[in-house]
Amino acid sequence: MNARALSAGTLAALLAGPGGERGSATVVTGGVRGGEISGFAWDPTHAATVFAAVHGAGLFKSVNGGAAWSQILVPSIAVHVVNKVLASKAAADLVFVCEIAPSQAAIWRSGDGATSFSSVLQASSGNCTALADGTTAGT
Repeated sequence: MNARALSAGTLAALLAGPGGERGSATVVTGGVRGGEISGFAWDPTHAATVFAAVHGAGLFKSVNGGAAWSQILVPSIAVHVVNKVLASKAAADLVFVCEIAPSQAAIWRSGDGATSFSSVLQASSGNCTALADGTTAGT
């Protein structure tokens, strides 16, 4: 397993443990399939919404705290190698997805809670390995 990726079991154990603000949540990962979970994000504006970035399967979204998951297909590629996902604290329903080859875009953006996406940064600019939310609106 890649040192940066978490298995579904490891992720569930981390979330169930004491600590962090979301530590008491129960997350069921049975519906997340297709590869290693390489990124995970809670939506700060919708408490029950959770995103999982999965190598080889794309993006998964749960609107009930992880009890059930739906696969979200990012446009224009057949194989999804989603590396990271970020649900923005700055704006409701703003989601960014970081992909690596063979995607046409390194970063995708959704302003509607991951219903649709548009390219932010072309893959020719390089691979995306991290996403961060700015402290100033719009960054």
